[in-house]
Amino acid sequence: MRLRTGSFVLHLVTGIIVLIRAVHFKGSDCMCEARLATFEQLSFAIFCIEAVAEYLNWDPRDVYALLADKTNLLDDYIARYFDVLHTQDRLYIAEDIVRELKAEGALA
Repeated sequence: MRLRTGSFVLHLVTGIIVLIRAVHFKGSDCMCEARLATFEQLSFAIFCIEAVAEYLNWDPRDVYALLADKTNLLDDYIARYFDVLHTQDRLYIAEDIVRELKAEGALA
Protein backbone atom coordinates (compact mmCIF):
# COMPACT_ATOMS: atom_id res chain seq x y z
CA MET A 1 0.00 0.00 0.00
CA ARG A 2 1.30 3.42 -0.90
CA LEU A 3 1.06 6.06 1.82
CA ARG A 4 -0.83 9.23 1.01
CA THR A 5 1.02 12.53 0.99
CA GLY A 6 1.69 13.56 4.56
CA SER A 7 0.41 10.22 5.86
CA PHE A 8 3.75 9.28 7.40
CA VAL A 9 3.89 12.47 9.45
CA LEU A 10 0.27 12.04 10.50
CA HIS A 11 0.99 8.38 11.35
CA LEU A 12 3.90 9.46 13.53
CA VAL A 13 2.02 12.30 15.25
CA THR A 14 -1.04 10.13 15.90
CA GLY A 15 1.24 7.45 17.32
CA ILE A 16 2.85 9.93 19.68
CA ILE A 17 -0.56 11.18 20.84
CA VAL A 18 -1.79 7.65 21.50
CA LEU A 19 1.47 6.78 23.25
CA ILE A 20 1.17 9.82 25.49
CA ARG A 21 -2.34 8.69 26.41
CA ALA A 22 -0.92 5.30 27.33
CA VAL A 23 1.35 6.84 29.94
CA HIS A 24 0.01 6.54 33.45
CA PHE A 25 -0.23 10.05 34.90
CA LYS A 26 -0.27 10.33 38.65
CA GLY A 27 -1.27 13.55 40.26
CA SER A 28 -3.69 14.97 42.74
CA ASP A 29 -6.69 14.79 40.42
CA CYS A 30 -5.37 13.32 37.15
CA MET A 31 -5.35 9.63 36.46
CA CYS A 32 -5.22 8.65 32.80
CA GLU A 33 -4.69 5.08 31.75
CA ALA A 34 -5.15 3.59 28.31
CA ARG A 35 -4.98 -0.04 27.30
CA LEU A 36 -2.50 0.53 24.45
CA ALA A 37 0.49 -0.98 26.17
CA THR A 38 2.64 -2.39 23.38
CA PHE A 39 4.07 -1.04 20.15
CA GLU A 40 1.99 -3.62 18.27
CA GLN A 41 -1.21 -2.32 19.87
CA LEU A 42 -0.17 1.27 19.22
CA SER A 43 0.54 0.50 15.57
CA PHE A 44 -2.78 -1.28 15.27
CA ALA A 45 -4.66 1.69 16.75
CA ILE A 46 -3.04 3.94 14.14
CA PHE A 47 -3.94 1.42 11.43
CA CYS A 48 -7.58 1.50 12.62
CA ILE A 49 -7.69 5.29 12.61
CA GLU A 50 -6.34 5.43 9.08
CA ALA A 51 -8.67 2.62 7.90
CA VAL A 52 -11.76 4.39 9.23
CA ALA A 53 -10.57 7.74 7.83
CA GLU A 54 -10.17 6.20 4.39
CA TYR A 55 -13.52 4.38 4.64
CA LEU A 56 -15.39 7.56 5.61
CA ASN A 57 -13.19 9.83 3.46
CA TRP A 58 -12.39 11.89 6.56
CA ASP A 59 -9.24 13.46 7.89
CA PRO A 60 -7.56 10.97 10.27
CA ARG A 61 -7.33 13.70 12.93
CA ASP A 62 -11.12 13.92 12.97
CA VAL A 63 -11.42 10.14 13.27
CA TYR A 64 -8.93 10.18 16.15
CA ALA A 65 -10.95 12.87 17.93
CA LEU A 66 -14.12 10.85 17.46
CA LEU A 67 -12.58 7.57 18.66
CA ALA A 68 -10.50 8.95 21.52
CA ASP A 69 -12.29 12.01 22.83
CA LYS A 70 -15.95 11.89 21.87
CA THR A 71 -16.67 8.15 22.26
CA ASN A 72 -13.61 6.59 23.93
CA LEU A 73 -13.84 3.68 21.48
CA LEU A 74 -10.07 3.80 21.11
CA ASP A 75 -9.73 2.37 24.62
CA ASP A 76 -13.11 0.71 25.14
CA TYR A 77 -13.25 -1.11 21.83
CA ILE A 78 -10.05 -1.05 19.75
CA ALA A 79 -7.63 -1.64 22.63
CA ARG A 80 -9.96 -3.95 24.56
CA TYR A 81 -10.64 -6.23 21.57
CA PHE A 82 -7.19 -5.94 19.99
CA ASP A 83 -6.61 -9.71 20.13
CA VAL A 84 -9.64 -10.40 17.93
CA LEU A 85 -9.66 -7.28 15.76
CA HIS A 86 -6.04 -7.45 14.63
CA THR A 87 -6.73 -10.75 12.87
CA GLN A 88 -9.27 -9.13 10.53
CA ASP A 89 -8.73 -7.31 7.24
CA ARG A 90 -8.73 -3.53 6.79
CA LEU A 91 -12.25 -3.28 5.33
CA TYR A 92 -13.80 -5.44 8.04
CA ILE A 93 -12.12 -3.38 10.76
CA ALA A 94 -13.26 -0.07 9.24
CA GLU A 95 -16.84 -1.31 8.84
CA ASP A 96 -16.85 -2.77 12.35
CA ILE A 97 -15.61 0.45 13.95
CA VAL A 98 -18.11 2.51 11.93
CA ARG A 99 -20.86 0.16 13.16
CA GLU A 100 -19.70 0.77 16.75
CA LEU A 101 -19.65 4.54 16.17
CA LYS A 102 -23.23 4.37 14.91
CA ALA A 103 -24.25 2.27 17.93
CA GLU A 104 -22.73 4.96 20.17
CA GLY A 105 -24.71 7.62 18.32
CA ALA A 106 -21.56 9.31 17.07
CA LEU A 107 -22.41 8.74 13.38
CA ALA A 108 -25.72 8.85 11.55
